[in-house]
Amino acid sequence: MVSQHSARGCGKSHGDLHTTGFLPLVEDAVAVIKWECDSLSDRVDISQIGIIGQSEGALLALAVSSGCSDVVKFAVLQGGPGQNLRDIFTWQAESFLKTSPDAQAKMQASCPLIYWIYIQLTDLLSAVDKGDKFFELGDNGKTFSFDLCCDWPREHFANPPKSLCKGVSCPVLILHGELDHNVPKEDPKLVEAFLKENGNDKVEIHVFPGLDHSFRRLGTPDEDFVAAMARPLDPELGVALLPWLKKTSAA
Repeated sequence: MVSQHSARGCGKSHGDLHTTGFLPLVEDAVAVIKWECDSLSDRVDISQIGIIGQSEGALLALAVSSGCSDVVKFAVLQGGPGQNLRDIFTWQAESFLKTSPDAQAKMQASCPLIYWIYIQLTDLLSAVDKGDKFFELGDNGKTFSFDLCCDWPREHFANPPKSLCKGVSCPVLILHGELDHNVPKEDPKLVEAFLKENGNDKVEIHVFPGLDHSFRRLGTPDEDFVAAMARPLDPELGVALLPWLKKTSAA
């Protein structure tokens, strides 16, 4: 049985994602696990509960695996960061600003929120550090405007992956695209080291040549992820994931 919950304020979930920090998202994910244990125990084997998280969801998976260590049997981290989000933002912005003017214009048109985070990163980080509640991204509404809730990056900065790994005792599979433009390909090794520092040796890493952050195959190493998102997931993901799931669930 697969359970997939929408983030706060998305789909049929209540609340407002635009005013939500990182920690409430962790609370929501924990609530889903507890609901499954309370409501589905007569239909499913709750001793086989596992978590699969993509990108930020990988951090949620770590946090929930720690907070619900008595029921979470395994965790799969897909494209998850090992560095603090502050450092990830800086790496992303520096990489983006090295791209061609055409590539930057394409990003501005297709993903304006991400574009303006990169362009205004210094001011955004300053607002977060000062304790501001919101930071306005964009060009004062000429083409784009969005009030980013500063609680979201601030709570990420205060709860880096290293701290989230504490208390994670279940087997962990780390999957990562070698051509990931969102999270450096070296980050899986960081997460593995953090887990092992806390006594968890049940960690495996699989890095996929030619795949990006969303596990699509890029035509060229510098192809943007927007174009790749139109493609299906690469079958190599399942080749690595499914045997591990069978092995782990049988243990």
